[in-house]
Amino acid sequence: MIFQNVWFKYGVLTVLALIGTSIAVFYLLELGLFTQAAVLYIVSLIFMIIAGLEFRKNNQNVILYGEAFKVTFLTTIVGFAISSIFSFVLIKYIDTELLDVLVEKYSASTQNLMSSMGAPEEEINKALEKMEEDMPKQFSGVGMIQSLLSNAVISAILAA
Repeated sequence: MIFQNVWFKYGVLTVLALIGTSIAVFYLLELGLFTQAAVLYIVSLIFMIIAGLEFRKNNQNVILYGEAFKVTFLTTIVGFAISSIFSFVLIKYIDTELLDVLVEKYSASTQNLMSSMGAPEEEINKALEKMEEDMPKQFSGVGMIQSLLSNAVISAILAA
């Protein structure tokens, strides 16, 4: 029973932290896609570590590798699954203009990065067109499922 309580408790806390972080990134902060992803993974990693430490503490300071993996992986999966659903609902139903704002924001960030690296204007334009085409797909139902699957793989690597 301790196992379920720890991963569920920290899974819910991870959800709240990821949703708060996502809202900050969407509305308040000017972060590129890579930096945004890194921040979200760091937040989830912090909760994975805390969940593992609490599970170990509740288990007479003993934790087997398999137990540690389960606790940390499930903590993060709960966090990513529910925060993905939140992002989907936010973009599709609550703030329908947010996707356009995000495309514009990330396009400008990508253009600045590519320009600073000396990329030709033609390549920059191709990358921006591809981004404008692909980004709405990321926030569709199928895109969110794909994102959750990739997050599950990354979560498994972090949990390991």
